[in-house]
Amino acid sequence: MALSSLFTGLSGIQAHQLRTNVVADNIANINTTGFKARRASFQDLLAQTSKEATGAEGGLSGTNPVQIGTGVRLKSIDTAFTQGSVQSTGRATDLAVEGNGFFILSDGVNRFYTRDGAFTFDALGQLINPSNGMVVQGNIANSQGIFGGTTGLQNIQLDLNREIPGLATTRVNLSGNINPGPVSSLTTGTEFATASVIAGGAEPGVITAQAFEIRIATPDGITSGIVTLPAANYQTIEQFVNGVNAAITGNERLAGQVIAQESPTTPGTLQLRTTSGGPDIQMTLVDVGTGTALATLGLGATGSASIVALGTTDLNDLAQVGSALQAGDVLRFSGTRADGSSYNGTFTVAAGSTLQDFADSLAVAFGDDVTGGVDLTGKIQLTDSDGAAVSGFTLNITLEDANASSGLIGASSLKSHKISTTVFDSQGRKHTLNITMAENPVANQWNYNVKIDNQIPTSGGSGTIVFDEDGTIRTFTPTEGEGTLLEFAPEGEVLPLSIDFTGLANPDRGINGLTQFAAPSTGDVVDQNGRASGRLDNVFFRADGVIEGRFTNGETLNLARVNLANFDNPSGLRRLGGNLFTETENTGNALIEIATETIESQIVAESLELSNVDLAQEFTDLITSQRGFQANARIITTTDQILAETVNLKQ
Repeated sequence: MALSSLFTGLSGIQAHQLRTNVVADNIANINTTGFKARRASFQDLLAQTSKEATGAEGGLSGTNPVQIGTGVRLKSIDTAFTQGSVQSTGRATDLAVEGNGFFILSDGVNRFYTRDGAFTFDALGQLINPSNGMVVQGNIANSQGIFGGTTGLQNIQLDLNREIPGLATTRVNLSGNINPGPVSSLTTGTEFATASVIAGGAEPGVITAQAFEIRIATPDGITSGIVTLPAANYQTIEQFVNGVNAAITGNERLAGQVIAQESPTTPGTLQLRTTSGGPDIQMTLVDVGTGTALATLGLGATGSASIVALGTTDLNDLAQVGSALQAGDVLRFSGTRADGSSYNGTFTVAAGSTLQDFADSLAVAFGDDVTGGVDLTGKIQLTDSDGAAVSGFTLNITLEDANASSGLIGASSLKSHKISTTVFDSQGRKHTLNITMAENPVANQWNYNVKIDNQIPTSGGSGTIVFDEDGTIRTFTPTEGEGTLLEFAPEGEVLPLSIDFTGLANPDRGINGLTQFAAPSTGDVVDQNGRASGRLDNVFFRADGVIEGRFTNGETLNLARVNLANFDNPSGLRRLGGNLFTETENTGNALIEIATETIESQIVAESLELSNVDLAQEFTDLITSQRGFQANARIITTTDQILAETVNLKQ
């Protein structure tokens, strides 16, 4: 008599013992960083066939096979690579993988893989696993912080005392809004007066750099300042005028006090004029040192005396006309009478139009048989049929510029906006760059002037900004012409600065962000690419595994990148102990990945992944394993009793 149940029970005891070992290992590693739980699976052994199956025959049905199983054996021990909880540790070099993938370690010959990211930097700056000294693998960035391929893995080793040199500024990017303020208008209270004017004889052309002093005498004293016109080929009178206005913008005391325009009486030539007028206001010009600017520019030394305007005063002689009116320009006016009723009208400018011509047009629109004129203070005056001055009326005058070249200067004067930033030379020294933007009387135009360390640049330091009617920028043109760089020679043995100030080298980050909207001025330098020298101060890890270095000069630079390895069949990895795995023939080749880019995983800094062991599940498995062991033990004892009874049959 053969009793196979004895050996069947033994196989069950052996299989459940192995399962208990797996459960015990899981429970033992419940607090092991990055540990992955395992599961023991069984399969039955070969069955003994006592009788084969038969088919149907005649009126009899077929019979099923008669088989007796011979026991159980271990089929596999599978690893569950599910995500473990991520716990914050506060240590900068502790890393956790959230998603698929493994950190890559090397002993100098072979690669190993782990989910345990408890790393640190050693004395050589290597990122290592301190428990075994293996070095974390990844890519090292070049001196500009740029990475090469992802397959050529390297030891991650940083120079923890690294310094980066200073970098000369080659680009300055402007953005933000420049508030144009209200539309320039003249009112009932405007005291019209002539400007102090100095006409020039020079026409556009190639002009060398010229410097001259402007003095404006007023009842309150003398305002003076030096204006430096850069050398350039001024091809049109418009470029010539813009160049002079940009140069004036660079002098804070003169900006808004003097403007240049094309002479209304001698087209094609330059004219300087004050923006305010009245008794005792006069402008004079003086050459600087031994310079000959006045002769070169054909400018006189003494301007015309400013007086209170009369009815016979030409409109273009008024200080309130910032840029000469052209034939066809329209002055729009409106207001209210003393009784509250409104009136409005237009006056079309013609050659030689006087202030009296405008007053006559105003009187016609006002009605009530009034006469227009100018009082002794230069204000517009209306007189009724009895010769009495009309009172209680309001007036507002604006310009409809037919030629986009004329402009008024209202009571609010011309706006200005200043920007200051720091730029760097080739040795990383700091220099202060100041930008002054001043509104031009011509609508939607501004002049700008740049100084570095309060010095005038060699070129590119002044120019004109033109906005479109919708407030977006149209052009940003240096006085010397498009493409001119801002050139400046700092003191000391350093390379000259050569700065793209107009955005031509980088249009996406150039001056395209400047706007002219009726909103607060926010225009500023949003980016410049220079820097001082700096020493590595701190490192931190990004979600894509990039190690960024923060330097004492405020710069951040990519230093290295921790790569991940992924496998088609991670369950085929061989466990080595020490939280390490190695690949086998059944894992497939390791795929080198970049977190968040080539694999949908991320690296979490200052954190570690905990074990994914589910203790409740393990206790349940432990109970079922124990019961299985006990049941199989009962099979053996029962079989033993049967054998004993068989032996006793002879008695």
